[in-house]
Amino acid sequence: MSKSLKIAVCMELQWPYNRHFMPNAGITDYANEHTNWQLEQCNYPEVFMSEGVHYDGSIGRISSACYEKGRELAVPMVNLWMNSPIKDSLPTVCVDKREAGRVATEHLIARGFKRIVHI
Repeated sequence: MSKSLKIAVCMELQWPYNRHFMPNAGITDYANEHTNWQLEQCNYPEVFMSEGVHYDGSIGRISSACYEKGRELAVPMVNLWMNSPIKDSLPTVCVDKREAGRVATEHLIARGFKRIVHI
């Protein structure tokens, strides 16, 4: 088996939000089933990278400071934070809420609903 990759997962799990916990669960499930990644929950990987910790990649809610340190050290990153200040500077994966609303509405219309409201 090849060497495991150390991946910093930055999902801010101190906040009780499904938008943090559900992607984290998906990352963990995927890593366990399909990779040899060693996941490290880390809200501030830039601090540890500055102290010499090596990460092979980082995924999650990437801050500006994390992005700058990762770029300096050539650490690949994937952002999952829709409002991240650097979302246009690196690969970002987010839910398309407009498309989700369209698909949900089409689903209801196809099932005969005629009075639909969005709250």
